[in-house]
Amino acid sequence: RARVHSPPPSRASDPMAATWEIVGGADKGGILVREGKDLKSPAFTDRLSTGAMIEELFKEGDRLQYRLKTGSGPKEGWISVRISGKDLAVPAAAANEAEDPPAEDDPNRDPNEAPSKRPPKWRKVDPPEIPFGEIVERAKKSLPGDYYGIKFPHDKDSILKMGPQWLTQAFHKTGVLPTDNAVTKILDAKEFVGGGAGLK
Repeated sequence: RARVHSPPPSRASDPMAATWEIVGGADKGGILVREGKDLKSPAFTDRLSTGAMIEELFKEGDRLQYRLKTGSGPKEGWISVRISGKDLAVPAAAANEAEDPPAEDDPNRDPNEAPSKRPPKWRKVDPPEIPFGEIVERAKKSLPGDYYGIKFPHDKDSILKMGPQWLTQAFHKTGVLPTDNAVTKILDAKEFVGGGAGLK
């Protein structure tokens, strides 16, 4: 007789599940994700972005099965939390995970008052060692940022293409725009030469 295996039911997010933060892969656009626990199982094309927050589903040794909470990359998969003594993912402290509600969500907030901007949580990101030629190529791409895990426009044309929706998302994440407000249109964009490295 043939044995039929039913697919496992969809798992709801467990509020008590451990949360991990991706700290490795800054020089590679994130860390490698595989479909299974075995290190020889097929790998996903997309990487899990540095700075992403993930929910632990199962852990065995340094192998972790996860579900994506914030950031970009495969929604579920298996990663190594450490390779050759180097951390790729670390547990997110409960105290740091529970953020105070932003001021713009406070019902007692004066609507004429500017939203409260909190500095981002400190994250240790190992300095990438990237050859100069590769730096030039990477500068032409819109890659996820280390702190907020969202893709960042690399030039004027990119920010125009990503448009008001991206600006709204970025301003909400950084706390400079109330969540009940939004960018609706970009009227103009000009490149600025000066300051530190990178286009502005």
